Amino acid sequence: MNKKSTPKFDFPHTHLMVFNDLFGKYGITCKKTKYQKRFFPMHNHNYIEFEYVTNGEMTEKLNGSINNMAKGSFHCLDQYDSHCFTTERFFEFNNISIDIKKIPPHIINLLRLKPFPYVGKFDSSSLLKINELFDTIYELQNSNVPFAEETIYSYLTLFIIEFLKAGETINCETQNPSYGYIKSAVKYIEKNFQNPITLTEVANYLNIAPTYLSQLFPKFLGCGFTQYLNSYRISIAKELILSSNLSITEIALNSGFGSLCSFSRAFNKYVGCSANVFKKNYKIK
Repeated sequence: MNKKSTPKFDFPHTHLMVFNDLFGKYGITCKKTKYQKRFFPMHNHNYIEFEYVTNGEMTEKLNGSINNMAKGSFHCLDQYDSHCFTTERFFEFNNISIDIKKIPPHIINLLRLKPFPYVGKFDSSSLLKINELFDTIYELQNSNVPFAEETIYSYLTLFIIEFLKAGETINCETQNPSYGYIKSAVKYIEKNFQNPITLTEVANYLNIAPTYLSQLFPKFLGCGFTQYLNSYRISIAKELILSSNLSITEIALNSGFGSLCSFSRAFNKYVGCSANVFKKNYKIK
């Protein structure tokens, strides 16, 4: 009998996952995904994610904690949650990503009813109901049929309520107190990314040693402080490219880079192409 190998989670945090260009007209995107023998690197999002397993199983590392997920298991994450996962065989999952900047207030209020992250597992009857709701939203996400917007938000409301009913909030700071520091550091970066901030500055704000903070970034986010800061700035730049008419130089400065040269190097590193190529390929005319 072969000994089951221990999952490895030491993946580079290459960039924040920013899918603004993939969001549908109603501020959501629905996906059905299959993976086989797949390692997916540590990452986080700038949107809300509802994801549940429809077949198979995987092991996930969420905010430093290990979770085993099988059919019916789910998680609900916001922009402060980092995770990676691995599967030794295969698994299938459905997810709905929500851009909170593009959805109506009543959906936003619904999302605030329970603190993120929360996890759980649907029983067979609940899973059947979730699948029916998901399939309807999946078909309507880019539809132009009459009353499509009203219909999709009605079904999305029911979809979210099922997760709220079955989900249990994970108090990550109780399970691992050092997670509170990294969450506060990420929030500090969000508010100050346009300034030339340093690891020492953030550590002083948190009242902890810089060396300790430098150890927390790879532990929870899979990368160092500078890599995370630059990846966050690039995610802002990508969003500005897609949603504004600013020049590339203006975008570089507005996303926190001191020069166009440093911005260009970072953009090529994290995105794999120049900002101009990205703009040409993804910006909607």
